[in-house]
Amino acid sequence: MNLLTQILRLKPAQKMQSLIANKLRSKVYISLLGLCLLSSSTFNIASAKVILSPLFGDNMVLQQKSKVDLWGKSIANKDVTIYTSWNQKKFTVNADENGNWNTKVPTPKAGGPYIIT
Repeated sequence: MNLLTQILRLKPAQKMQSLIANKLRSKVYISLLGLCLLSSSTFNIASAKVILSPLFGDNMVLQQKSKVDLWGKSIANKDVTIYTSWNQKKFTVNADENGNWNTKVPTPKAGGPYIIT
């Protein structure tokens, strides 16, 4: 049963209470959404912009059971952290004075899907 049907079946006093409660609930959701947006924009200011090499993309396949090179650009002399889902490990590398970074990541046997972030 949808919300409108439920409200229509209520007595007039209950309808008013339900409408007020829904209105307050929507204001709370909007406030929470605003807070999330504000906090995410605050965190984005502190994070470095990382650009992967154009050779990497969504749904790509990496050689299994090997060490794969990952590289890209970032802000000069800043740490870049890479997370691999198959072993839940973080790899941190420091970008050089030109913002270039490079690291090797061990890959698992075939399977997945896996995520690199």
